[in-house]
This record gives sequence, structure tokens and C-alpha cells, in this order.
Amino acid sequence: MERIKADDLYAYRFLSEVAVAPDGAHAAFVSRRARDDGKGYYACIHLLDTATGAVRPLTGNGDEAAFRWLDSNTLIFPSCRTGDQPGKTAFYRLDIRGSEAERAFTIPLSVKQFHPLPDGRWFVLTRRPMTPPEDLPADQPQPGRDYTVFDELPFWADGLGMINGTRMSGWIFDPADGSVNQITPPTYDMEGAAVSPEGSRILYWGVSFEGIRPDYRQLMLYDLATGQTRSLVPDGKYRITQVGWWGTDIWFEGGDPHTSVSRSPKLYLLNPATGDCRTFCAPDGFLGTSAIGDMSLGGGKVCAVQGDSLYAVRLQRDVTALLRFDKAGNFAPVASYEGIACFDIIGENAYLAAFRDHRPQELYRQPLSGGEPERLTQFHDAFLETRQISRPEHITFRSRDGQEVDGWVIRPSGYEPGKKYPGVLNIHGGPKAAYGVQYYHEMQLLAAGGRFVFYTNPHGSDGRGQDYFDLVGRWGTIDYQDLMDFTDEVLRRYPDVDADRLGVCGGSYGGYMTNWIIGHTQRFKAACAMRSISNFVTSISTCDKGYLFLLEHMGLNALERKGVIWDESQILWDKSPLKYVRNVTTPTLFIHSNTDYRCWMDEPLQMFTSLRQQGVPSKVVLIHQEGHELNRSGRPVNRLIRLNALCDWFDQYL
Repeated sequence: MERIKADDLYAYRFLSEVAVAPDGAHAAFVSRRARDDGKGYYACIHLLDTATGAVRPLTGNGDEAAFRWLDSNTLIFPSCRTGDQPGKTAFYRLDIRGSEAERAFTIPLSVKQFHPLPDGRWFVLTRRPMTPPEDLPADQPQPGRDYTVFDELPFWADGLGMINGTRMSGWIFDPADGSVNQITPPTYDMEGAAVSPEGSRILYWGVSFEGIRPDYRQLMLYDLATGQTRSLVPDGKYRITQVGWWGTDIWFEGGDPHTSVSRSPKLYLLNPATGDCRTFCAPDGFLGTSAIGDMSLGGGKVCAVQGDSLYAVRLQRDVTALLRFDKAGNFAPVASYEGIACFDIIGENAYLAAFRDHRPQELYRQPLSGGEPERLTQFHDAFLETRQISRPEHITFRSRDGQEVDGWVIRPSGYEPGKKYPGVLNIHGGPKAAYGVQYYHEMQLLAAGGRFVFYTNPHGSDGRGQDYFDLVGRWGTIDYQDLMDFTDEVLRRYPDVDADRLGVCGGSYGGYMTNWIIGHTQRFKAACAMRSISNFVTSISTCDKGYLFLLEHMGLNALERKGVIWDESQILWDKSPLKYVRNVTTPTLFIHSNTDYRCWMDEPLQMFTSLRQQGVPSKVVLIHQEGHELNRSGRPVNRLIRLNALCDWFDQYL
């Protein structure tokens, strides 16, 4: 049996976009794998026969990453093939009974989302400048190429790049004449849309703004017959995170935008005919959440309605549950998994791209009556037969406020009792995220290198309700205590962990905590801070969500204070790891991406410069043309650079 290697990333399949045909006879899904050149992912649509369980690929061009069922035998999907033009999106129609894909039409927009309408037209979303760019002579300076103008917040966004002056807008496309007509106001920035069950109305959500994007969301209803749009909820009242149709009603998940980082949202039911809106459930948690990992790519449904029931994915402590809600507010789990990427429902079954039995993603059929699921794919059977997999061992300990805290320990590959091994504390991002027991490539790789790997869900983590995840104004306090107490507990329970050879690492909030930890203790002999924050005074002005998300977590609200937060700069500085850099003696590696707009690259550079000046061994690995999601969706070749740098650093200092 071989140990896990970094380039095993090329052996995995990542499943998404599960959707069942209208008659339930088939389900389709997207499977991705790393391209051989490491520069991206090969994506194709697979088809499941729900009666026989047979699975086969339907497409082979390699860029079929989204689709819709037109009827029970026909799929339509966007694809870039010979003759297709940049800035336009070509769609292809495929009969699953055996014909070749045929070009259906081309939309003169770069389409990001698409929804079929009953009359043959399409509702599509695209990101475009609010004002069309001026057509300048080629020999003159060109906006975007030679210079960029910022006059909005946010001016950039992770994964999107420079978004100043652009909006995600909604358009109606008519294949009959090739026309496109925008239905959203020029200043409206859409986040999603859903066509009503009878197909006469389009529900969409987002926010209209000029200058500074607020943190609340608007809910709008467009009537296809009249062309009229009306608002369904008051401006400024909700931060909406999930939306959908439930028969003739609309349901949505919404919270107070002023307390959205510290309080759980509620579920609302809205009658679009009367405008009546009521809370129907307060489940103390966010829908659509799953245990964090590095083994999922793509999208798909995390909430779906069938009949009188709403089904939704939600993290519950250390497992991901498929929940069933009714309109009276009752809810209960149908089943629990290690992680759920997406699902769809028809009849008595759900079809899920999910994690079970500590194996990478597979497709499962889950009876809605409960009971054991059926695994429908075998993408990773051959891989698992040849690899040593170290299963996480669950432990708990009591935090200083008396709450039970979950943690996990992975023993080194080839573990020999009585032999001393280095140990690595791995800290998740968020902070409102959570680890579980699902298969995690990075953790397995660290263990394969002869290390104990241990990780926990400290205060601030998701899955335990708002009293547990509320960390506003408390970063670096009870969360730090939990991490140190967890480390003590691991050393007590696992005497083969060498207390003199401990490392610590983490990404995003976990990178922040790594920077914080090395400024407050010298117990770790090596550290790796990935996509981290070191200085809140600067990050609130450079990160895409800094002026909202980070300030709210510090207990400040930029919009209420009209941006005047500098009177409270001492609060920001006190919570900044850079303030404590004089205490650092730990050799530290910083891994970052130069187009990470969630945590801008000035953050690790400030820590690195300070550590080098005071003689602490340190290094920056700055990966080009990647964003904040490098560890989950970055180019495979760059994901390997990150993983190898992380392991090499711990090999050198532990």
C-alpha cells in the first residue's frame, strides 16, 4: 500500500450539479478531474440510469461544467468549441438516447447562470460594466489594460477580479431572433434567480447600490407578461442567504444585516400576492453549510422543495445533515453524511454528491424515509485499494467556559507505538466554518509524511448554534484558549506526539490564528500561515469584505459610522498579530496568492518583513494568478506548489 502523495490530487473526481430528469428515470451530474498539464480541470457531464444504477459519461469536450434538463430526454449546456467567439456563450443540445450534441444557439453575453422559460426564451445572468466602455483608438491608453479606476466599494472581489463599476445583471434572451433585453436596473447587482413553478415570474435577489455596496439584500419579482418588477421586502431589513419557491409561496433565509456575523438567521415564508411575510422557523444555524475540506469543486442545489417539504443541507456539529422542513416550522434530519456538496430530489429519493466512510466524493441515493444510502459510483475504489488512509480519531475536551469541544487526531502513516513523531495543529478558516471527519487530502498528506495531525472546532466554529459561533470582538481570546487546551489534550492522550516538535498551520482565519499564536507562545517550532491576515488596520481597507465582514467581527459597523472607524483604530491594532511580532521566534512560512482579494497580499508581507528584520527564519511563497480558494479550486499545479511547500517547511523545522 502506498502512502498518500501530493500529486494524488490528479486521481480524484470532484462531483457537482446533481439534477434529476423530470420523469425521474435519469440523473445527471458533473464530474471534474485535474488536467494532465495541471492548468485546470477537465469537466464532463455523466448520466445515471436510476433504475439500473448504470453510470456513463455523456460529454467529452472537457468544459461542460453546467447544464439544464429541457425534458426527460434532453440536456442543454454551454461549451466552448471550434468557432465559438469570446464574449459570447454557445449552448448545445444533447439527446441522452444516443445522438451527438448539436449547437442550439449562441447568446451574445458571457453567461454565468441560465434558466429556461416555458415559452422557449431564457433568463440569463452576466457580469458587465454599468456603462459600456468607450471605443478608443488602439494607440491610446485603454481602461483595464493600462489603468484601472476605483470609485466604489468593493472595488475588487475574490474570484472575480476588478469589479468596480460592474454589476451582475439579468437578461431575457430570445433564440427566435437572437435578441437580449436587460430586465434589472443598471445599478442592481444580482446574486441569484429562480423561475416560478408555472413559469410566469422571475424571482431574483441582490442589491442596488451606488458608491458603497451595503450588506442587506433585496428580493424582487419580475412579471414576464407585464414586464413589471416589484420589491417584496423592505430595503435594509434582511441579509438574505437562501431563496426559493415553495408552491405559490416564496421562502427565504434572512438575518439582521447589523448582526449577521453573530446571530443565526431565520426562515421566512412570503406570499407574493398579498405581501404577507412571516417567520416559520428559527433553526439556529445556516442552511447550505457543510464540513470544510479540499475535495469539492463546482456548485449545485443545497436546498430544494418537493411537495409540502423543503429539504436543505446544514452542518450539525461534526456531520452534515439533509433536513426536511414543513411550513409549520417543524424540521428533522433525513440522513447525515460526513459532507454533502449538492443534491436533488424526486419521488422517494434524494441523489447526493457526498462524503461517507472516509472516502472521496461519490454519488449516493438516499431514501427520504431514512435508512442506509446506496452508493451509485465507484470513482475512487481502485485508488483506495492502493493507498494507506489514516482515519481521524474523534476526541472531546472541555473549554474554559465548560462547553464540550470536538477534535480529531490522525496518526502518522505507518505508525509504530512507542516511537516519537512530530505533530501539526491545523486550524480551519471562517471563523464560522467547521471540520468534520470527511476525507481531506491535505490532512492525509501531512500524516503520510510521518506526522500526527490534529484539528478542532474552537469557539467561533459553525454547527453548534449562534452562542458558540459568535466571536465578535473576541478573536484571539477564547478561540486561542481552545486551540492551546486542545493541543494539551492531544499531548496528554497521545504520548507519542513529540511536544518539542510541534507545528501549526491554517488558512484564512486559520492563517490569522497562526500569526496570532506565534506572537503569543513559543511552543510551536514551525508555522505556516496561508492566505492570512496580520494587520486589521490595513486589511479593512484592502480586503474585498474588509469594510463589512472584518469590521463587524471586530464589533464595529462601517456603514452605521459612515466609514469613520479610525477613532477605534486601537481596537483593530490590538487584534492584529503584527502588534505582537516582537514576541515571535517561530520559523514561519507564508503561502499566499497574488490575486487573493479576500486577504490581500500585503498582509503576509508585513509579517514576513518584520520577522526577517528581527532575524526569525521566514519565507513567502507567493503563487501567481490564484485567489483565496487556491487550496480548494486553484489550478492543480499551483495546489501542488502549496502542498509541497507546506510539507517541506515542516520537514525542515520539525
